[in-house]
Amino acid sequence: MLHFYFVGKPWVLPSALYSKEWHEILLKTPFYAEYSVKFLKQMTTFLSLEDKQQTFEFLAPLLNPKTLLEYVFFRLNRIFKRLKEKLSSF
Repeated sequence: MLHFYFVGKPWVLPSALYSKEWHEILLKTPFYAEYSVKFLKQMTTFLSLEDKQQTFEFLAPLLNPKTLLEYVFFRLNRIFKRLKEKLSSF
């Protein structure tokens, strides 16, 4: 259990190997509260957009092509639904 206190952790990057499994195990340990506080502080600093380079480095692994395509299709689907509702109301 001491590996939860060391600096290099496999769950820091979402794209790291087995990061999902590490998160699931971490949530079952008594250390999850400490990690959650650190993670929230880290998220607020990265997403505050004060340092844009740091924000981009944090978001880069999360923005893979599949996620971006899913977002584009989601937005297009919403646009078409609204357009269909407007046309059907005429």
